Amino acid sequence: MQVNPAEATPQTGDPAARTGIDLRRFPWVKRLATDYAFSFAGLAPFFAGHPSDESAWSAAIARAQAYPRQRQQLAEAIREQQRRRGAPTQATAAGEQLGDARTVAVLTGHGRQSLRAVRPTPSSRRSALKLADEVSRRHGVPAVTVFWIEAEDHDWDEVRSCAVLGEGPQRCRTVALPERPAGQAPCRSPPLPWTIRLSAC
Repeated sequence: MQVNPAEATPQTGDPAARTGIDLRRFPWVKRLATDYAFSFAGLAPFFAGHPSDESAWSAAIARAQAYPRQRQQLAEAIREQQRRRGAPTQATAAGEQLGDARTVAVLTGHGRQSLRAVRPTPSSRRSALKLADEVSRRHGVPAVTVFWIEAEDHDWDEVRSCAVLGEGPQRCRTVALPERPAGQAPCRSPPLPWTIRLSAC
C-alpha cells in the first residue's frame, strides 16, 4: 500500500488526475507525520511493520483476528448507540459487522476542538474509508472504519483557540475563547456565554 502521496502518479483511466502533496512543505505539519511518510526507517522500532509492506499488513490482520474480544457484545453496543443516534443504515451495518471474528477495523480520530463541530475532518474520513476498502480488497477480509473522538480531553488551553484567514494586511487572526481554571471540566463542556477574543497570529 502506498505511503508517500507525493510519489503518487496518475493511473490510466482515472477520472481525475492525482497530484501528490509533499507534507514537508508545510511548517505546521509535525515531524513525526513527515518522518512516517518519508523516513520510516528511523521510526521502525516503534511500529509493528512498514506501512507499505503487504506482509506487515497480513501479520497485523492475523493478530487482530486472533485477539480474544467480546465481539458480539461490542457489535450489540454499537448497534444500540447507532439506533439512538438515528444513524444511516450503512453505519449500523458496519457496526454489526464487528461481531464477525474475521472483521478488522481501521480507526481514525482527533481530539475535541472547541470552535468546530465534534466530528472527524473530511480528509481523515475519506482516507480511513478508502484504506478500509483497500484492506478488504487486497487481503480478502471484511474491514470497517471506526471514527473516534476524544471528547474527554481536559487540555482547554490546547483547544480554546484557532487561527483563521481574513482580508487585509493582518490576514491571519487568532480566535480564542476565555481561559478557565485547569481541571474544571472536559473540553466538551465549554463555558457559556462565550466571549471570543481576536488577535493577530
